[in-house]
Amino acid sequence: GSGSDYTIHEALRLFRNNKKYEFIGRLHEQISSKEKNIDLKKRFSVEDIRLYHYGYLDTVTNNKKKRERNIPILLEQIAQEPENLFHYFNLGNEYLAQKDYGQALEQYKKVYAKLDITQPYSPHLLYRMICCLFELKEYEKALLLAEEALKAYPLCTDIMFLKGFILSFIKRYTLAVDCFNKCIEMGEPPRTLNLLNGCATFRPYIALGDIYSQLDDLDKALHAYTQALNSNNELYYLLYKIGNLLNKK
Repeated sequence: GSGSDYTIHEALRLFRNNKKYEFIGRLHEQISSKEKNIDLKKRFSVEDIRLYHYGYLDTVTNNKKKRERNIPILLEQIAQEPENLFHYFNLGNEYLAQKDYGQALEQYKKVYAKLDITQPYSPHLLYRMICCLFELKEYEKALLLAEEALKAYPLCTDIMFLKGFILSFIKRYTLAVDCFNKCIEMGEPPRTLNLLNGCATFRPYIALGDIYSQLDDLDKALHAYTQALNSNNELYYLLYKIGNLLNKK
């Protein structure tokens, strides 16, 4: 994404160039050890290093026609390795990027049927399945899957936020408020479960402000928007919301 909206993905990216490791796969390549029976997790650590990847911004993918390129490659990989669930996950991501939510969900379901919550991509899978169900107006199914995902990943603030967003959209405001307050209480998730920025800070505060504005609870709305702006002072548009509320008061 860009500006205040971006997704976060933890991946193995920096390693010694000692010819012991290699990339495997034709798309979304994974790092593998050339030595047999090596557990890469024990060889590497998670560091506070952030790499910014702009290769999948809409402007870039449209210019380079990446989506048209990626889907045939993934279909070919699936034909060669039909048991490799990671290929189906990636294919679902391509359809999701094209806003073909039905096709995306079909691919995700193939992975979900054999769900392994220890896989690094599994939280992303559940999050994106919930998004697809929401876009397809399957709100109850989306909420049920959110509950299931939170049982598997109870520290995933981002899925709690998504649940609150859906509840707010269908006007179940009391339950939505509980979810957004829970997000703030939970705080930032572990980095392996950090899928979307701001789900413990400015996003739930903005959502609370929007709900309280709808309910004409001006003081609570003002407090929530102010807290959001304190969390992220680049969100200038909140000044207009705050100004409108002060004008009403």
